[in-house]
Amino acid sequence: MKAVLCSALLAALLASGCGKTLAASDLAGNWEGTVVVPDAELLKQLKAMGKSDKDLPEFKKAIESNKYPMELHPDMTFTFGSGLAAASGSWTFKNPTLTLTIDKARGMKVEDIVKQAPQMKDEFKPMVMTASADGGKITGSLPNPGGQSVSVTFVKAKG
Repeated sequence: MKAVLCSALLAALLASGCGKTLAASDLAGNWEGTVVVPDAELLKQLKAMGKSDKDLPEFKKAIESNKYPMELHPDMTFTFGSGLAAASGSWTFKNPTLTLTIDKARGMKVEDIVKQAPQMKDEFKPMVMTASADGGKITGSLPNPGGQSVSVTFVKAKG
């Protein structure tokens, strides 16, 4: 009797996807990201624009309401953003760690950007992020030369 119950329980767990290991192919597709910038960094930016602390809530809402598209292609390349914020490169995945390596940004090869502006090299370090166990969310920090942590969360697009 115990053997039958154990077999039935094991079959039910396997059928429900329990124990499924997330693979790179599970992450391929379209994603939508949002960023969260610490208040101290936002205040610094506001003051540089001649604004005051009272402008923080509206500024923060404007920053955090922006959506950033990303597509992880099955061939292990990716595209991120659009226009002047566009970037592309390659990605690797070793559960649960996703690493994005930017090859092109702002329409130029990263190596050419860094030759012209060496102070920007830290902006193009590989981005190491974490995928949720179900593969529906990716979280991490973006390179920020100002030293403040800028977190980003990507949610897999439906469909």
